[in-house]
Amino acid sequence: MRAEELAQDVAIRTAELADANLLLEEMSRTDALTGLHNRRHALGVLPGLAKAQRERRRSGSRQELLLVLIDVDRFKVINDTHGHAVGDVVLQTVAARLRHCVRGTDMLVRWGGEEFLLALSDCESTAVEARLRNVLTTVSDEPVEIPGAPLKISISAGAATYLAQGEGDERPAMLAIEAAIAQADRALYEAKKRGRDRAVLVVDGAETTVGSVQWPEFERES
Repeated sequence: MRAEELAQDVAIRTAELADANLLLEEMSRTDALTGLHNRRHALGVLPGLAKAQRERRRSGSRQELLLVLIDVDRFKVINDTHGHAVGDVVLQTVAARLRHCVRGTDMLVRWGGEEFLLALSDCESTAVEARLRNVLTTVSDEPVEIPGAPLKISISAGAATYLAQGEGDERPAMLAIEAAIAQADRALYEAKKRGRDRAVLVVDGAETTVGSVQWPEFERES
């Protein structure tokens, strides 16, 4: 009986240790401020999303994996003017609003600082612009309530489709993902340069600017 009790005790402690390790692993992949997953989590998940996208392409699907880098507009000004506590509230608000744009197959993480990464999986090519517009307006349509007066916020975004080099791209998944993120980063820079509160979409080297309230129409570039 003593041996059975010891075995049960060991089993319980082993299970508790496993649960504690799982909790620590989850904490290491979670951003404490926003409650979103972080860059470490994204780097672990993205190769799987890329592999699933390639399988869809091989089966003839025209759905896209869209990688969207998002940056809160004039965030340094917000911090300098209202303080870091308000800056934290803005980041939490943006994160909460972006959650409304995420489906079960998508991924949203805090990429770092005031940047977020949104991976839109199973995205119909004909719906990409509409989804980007929804991301912009979901964040900017309502001000953030802070002491003194409501604060108007907006975001800029750069988006690129995974496998932008073509269906025959056979690079390792993470290299292709990194290339798409680099394209999205350059597109984000363009969105900022063109006036903020908009998204620049790169598909096969062609850019489309998607605007929200300040930019109600699409501007296409060949």
